[in-house]
Amino acid sequence: MKVYRLQCELADVGGQLAAFKSIHKLINEESLAIARGLRHPSCFEFGAWHSVDDDQLAEQHWKKLVKSKEAMINRFSILCANIDVSSLNLNDARQGILKEHAAHVFRHIERLEKDLHPIREEHTHMGYDLACFLQDQRLSKIELAKLKEAIINRKWEAIPVIWYRGLLAAAREVDYRSPTPKKYDVNDEIDIPRMAVAMNSATVCITDRSMAALCNNVNRTMTAMSKKAHIDDWEPKVVFAIGDASNAADFIEAALARLEVEPCT
Repeated sequence: MKVYRLQCELADVGGQLAAFKSIHKLINEESLAIARGLRHPSCFEFGAWHSVDDDQLAEQHWKKLVKSKEAMINRFSILCANIDVSSLNLNDARQGILKEHAAHVFRHIERLEKDLHPIREEHTHMGYDLACFLQDQRLSKIELAKLKEAIINRKWEAIPVIWYRGLLAAAREVDYRSPTPKKYDVNDEIDIPRMAVAMNSATVCITDRSMAALCNNVNRTMTAMSKKAHIDDWEPKVVFAIGDASNAADFIEAALARLEVEPCT
């Protein structure tokens, strides 16, 4: 709550705030760009900052959050059902998660091609919001076919925020099946999409200690895999835990100094 109040003060509540788009908005806009051959969308947007003192808004948000968490807990199950979990590794889990996400979207696109409305079902729930967005955009049959082709040739799952979400979710799936398994935490379902956006778009990320540990473990694993495969374009992300805020501040000040920019006080 103290952090939120500080954010409100810094943002000068009532004015415009520059912020990262949500993962859902980025997936929608990136998918539309593929279908229509548009430029990649910006990861930033301007919007109104809601005050923490808006009790009605806070209550609505809380009810929605509780309902979403209940659905996530009920839905929690092994995502990679066809994989021997005794030998589950990061790459296998990532491919399984991306395949499931793509399959959900693909089924919805087939419904849209038949002029059928999106339906939220268990085997398509990951693609429902995108399908509603695409329907509102009135995509032509040719554009829908182009998007289907992108899913088949795996171009769609290479959308950065989708790729990062799959990577972080896969790392957590592996954690659940380790010799000392991590207990399922529904908050991870909320934090992973946020960190997927951050790791794709931000220079420095700050999150809770558990999520920071997950991200840095992914950094180490991907760095080792990239070296082994002679891949030069992987760049580890800088992720700090909230408890390491002073180190994060030092890092940012050093980065600004290298750019010869005077840090804000």
